Amino acid sequence: MPQSLFSLGQEPLTNLGISSLGDLQAQVPNLNLDRFPANNQTLRVFIRGVGLTDVQLTQDPAVGVYLDGVYVARSSGLALDIAELERIEVLRGPQGTLYGRNTTGGAINLVTVKPSTNGPVFSLEGGVGNLGQTRLRAMANLPLGEHVAVRVAVLDRIEDGFVNNNGPGGDFGDRSSSGAQLQLYGELTQHLTMDYAWDKSRIEYYNYTPQAHYPAPLRGSFIDVVGLSARRFVPYAREPLAALSTSVPLLPTDLTISGHTLNLHWQAGDHTVRAISG
Repeated sequence: MPQSLFSLGQEPLTNLGISSLGDLQAQVPNLNLDRFPANNQTLRVFIRGVGLTDVQLTQDPAVGVYLDGVYVARSSGLALDIAELERIEVLRGPQGTLYGRNTTGGAINLVTVKPSTNGPVFSLEGGVGNLGQTRLRAMANLPLGEHVAVRVAVLDRIEDGFVNNNGPGGDFGDRSSSGAQLQLYGELTQHLTMDYAWDKSRIEYYNYTPQAHYPAPLRGSFIDVVGLSARRFVPYAREPLAALSTSVPLLPTDLTISGHTLNLHWQAGDHTVRAISG
């Protein structure tokens, strides 16, 4: 099977507003990202039709996802927001030779921006959009000497759903997320460097509700039990509904993800030895 690499650098990621794996939908050929119906933070990733539909913790994905070289082992929480991305690489086709198991469909590398010792850098950017969308990102890069630097970045996003809830609780499809990232770079010796990173992401999401355009037809058989049940619990209308009402409070799905990574690089002559821990 032919293999190919698709990469997005920092400038196109910023212009497209991409800060998570889920934002890549419709941006990369042969890559399909499907949010799990009952949990918006869980992604089902397919490359060239190869992926995993079931997202249970006992299932290994067919597409490997890596954050700064550290393998993200499960689909739950793949929609996390990363405060500052340098690039995203999508390797299509089997990658078992370099990445080992769980890369039958391909591999996706999420690479963050590393601290720099060249000088202090600060940035602040934001944006607004329809459906109540707001976005704010702040970054600070501070050298702590000639051989050590620290970088801190935070990200906050809010967006409203398409369907209002006239009942108690939140609105259908409302989503708020935030991400924070702390990185430390150090030249330990002339040939040994260290990259340490801590990241945290929090997502609060109100699920959508099913809506049918037509009621389930009755066929005069035992399957009508399913149709009658659908008529009771699934609203239907010829046009998409702008508002629905819940009888009990609509509660959000709240997920917090955090992790640590440590990368050591040792230059031994013409060879480089790299140790990745997470």
